[in-house]
Amino acid sequence: MRRRDSDPSAVRPPRPAAGPECWDELDAQRQLELRIEYGHYLDKLPASCSLEEKIARVARWLAERSVRFPA
Repeated sequence: MRRRDSDPSAVRPPRPAAGPECWDELDAQRQLELRIEYGHYLDKLPASCSLEEKIARVARWLAERSVRFPA
């Protein structure tokens, strides 16, 4: 009799790690929580007038929280 764990068809592949969520797919409450948290983080950064820099900052910050920000 064969051992079950030696049968390759009996071995399940690992589940892929959940990828980042898209900002647009987050519910309104989660978006609000992140906006508030980002506001506190933003208070610690130097001011910037560059829209590109602002978008890059928020995208990086959200990526650290497994959220994709569409640019």
